[in-house]
Amino acid sequence: MGPRTTAEQERDLWLAGPPAVAGGTLAVLRPMELDLPRFAALSIAEQEAVFGRRRASGVPLSGGTAASGPELGAKTPDGRYLVPADAHVRRAHATAVGVGLMLRRSYSTDQPAPGLLFISFQNDLRTFTATLTHMDASDALLPFTTTTASATFLILPGFDRRHPLGSRLFG
Repeated sequence: MGPRTTAEQERDLWLAGPPAVAGGTLAVLRPMELDLPRFAALSIAEQEAVFGRRRASGVPLSGGTAASGPELGAKTPDGRYLVPADAHVRRAHATAVGVGLMLRRSYSTDQPAPGLLFISFQNDLRTFTATLTHMDASDALLPFTTTTASATFLILPGFDRRHPLGSRLFG
């Protein structure tokens, strides 16, 4: 889940300063290739366990709606987590990692190979790096992905007629 409320956005998305960049954010872009044949060979239940969401609807395995975050503490009557310990939604979840929220999205690509372009926005790169470190330990999705590049960008704050884009950088 990303920052949804104004308070969450102020806390985790927008840069507070220095004044030249206040209101901007930091972006991370990572193109990845996906091993779709190997992933497609899994049963639907196994695919859902990799992500922690229902394939047909996007609903977390713990229930709710597609827009719901997973209930990480939800268990079966015999004590197993509904969202597996290595499911992507658990390994990348801000509360599991212990960091702030990031606004993130993946876009499907097909050139040069099937994959996705992951983009995240956050006001502290440690949010991204801590999440990636947490995922590296045991995220079930990672064996199906190969990151081919990575880049970080400063996204300047908005502009208007009186303040062209980047004008605050020069006084």
